Amino acid sequence: KRWFLQGSALVLCIALLFPVAYGCVRYIPAILHHPVWFEGEYDDENSVRSFDPWNSERYIPFERVVEKNLGRMLKYVGIKLQSTDSNKTETEQEMPEIKDTGKALSAQAEDTEPGTTKTNPYLKDGEKSKPEDGNLDPARVAIWRFYLKHLNWEGHSRLAFYYREGRVFVNAHNMFLHVAVLYGIIPGLLFLVWHFWCLIRLARRKDMIGIVSALILTSIFSYGLFEQAVTTGQISLSLIFLLYYFGLERRDA
Repeated sequence: KRWFLQGSALVLCIALLFPVAYGCVRYIPAILHHPVWFEGEYDDENSVRSFDPWNSERYIPFERVVEKNLGRMLKYVGIKLQSTDSNKTETEQEMPEIKDTGKALSAQAEDTEPGTTKTNPYLKDGEKSKPEDGNLDPARVAIWRFYLKHLNWEGHSRLAFYYREGRVFVNAHNMFLHVAVLYGIIPGLLFLVWHFWCLIRLARRKDMIGIVSALILTSIFSYGLFEQAVTTGQISLSLIFLLYYFGLERRDA
């Protein structure tokens, strides 16, 4: 009964606070004329501007938020969420060419391997996808294959994947793979092992803090399999360290 009451209280808090939090993030910046932008994703044509009205069509609608955060995972189990928003996705950016400063890409590879330079994109004119990337999510599969191919022991300060003309992806769309890309194979593996170890310790706590923390860490893990969940500025980055603390906390018997 105690677990049921605590669980019900948690669900009630989420149900009550979510619209409050969403409303603050959505409308307060608009009232103060200071919209929230992600670094590197501002677009003069589609992004909201400082003095646009609060109901401007440039703002991302709630349906788009749900589709982009849940739809990318639900489609892998056959559930597709439709969005009527026509804005560009946050994973496809129009950006200038980015030079890799790691040691995995030789000058020859940069000239010959598709996807390594702006002038040599992965998809050529008229191509929508490649057969080897499948039909479910060919762009994400192509990203994973590219970044896996360029893993090394030292890592890259930055590695860009030029998917097609005008479109470039600057992260591996998997938080464990991205850490391995930036810092090398060993740190990537250690991050994965550390994450699972803390998750196991949280589950073994068998108290409300442990169970709730394990559920939240599992959700970050699930999202992180398909997206970069440890980017500077994201709340998940701060939250994940708090969850690690609960996982490491020693409790008296």
